[in-house]
Amino acid sequence: MAVADKRAFPRRKKRFLVDVITDGGTSSGFTIDLSHTGVFVQSARFPRMGDPVTIRLHVSDKSVIELKGTAVRAKRVPPALAFSEPNGFSLQISGYSEEYFKLLTALEQSSTSSKIAAPRSS
Repeated sequence: MAVADKRAFPRRKKRFLVDVITDGGTSSGFTIDLSHTGVFVQSARFPRMGDPVTIRLHVSDKSVIELKGTAVRAKRVPPALAFSEPNGFSLQISGYSEEYFKLLTALEQSSTSSKIAAPRSS
C-alpha cells in the first residue's frame, strides 16, 4: 500500500543539467526532483553537509537560474544500484527566486494538464 505524499510543497520530477558550486570548486550534476524549498541533485561529488552551495540550473540553452542554499542530506548507494537509485544530495534553498517559482509553476501546470488530457482506456 502506497503512502500518500503529505509535503506542503510536492516534488516535481524533472531532469535539468546543473553546475554545483562549493568552496571546493565546481562540478556537474542533474536534478532528480524539485520543490519550492529544495532540489535533489544527482552528482558524483558531494558537498559537506551544512556547507553553502550554489547551483546553476540550466533550464534551456539560453536560460540559467542560480539558486543558493545549504547541503542538508546525502544519498550514497552501492555501485550495483547506481542505475536504479541515484547518488546525490539535497539542497535546501535559501531566499526566493522569481524565475525558479515561475519554473515550478509551469511544471505543476504541465503535470496537471497532462493528467487531464490523458486518454481514458476502455
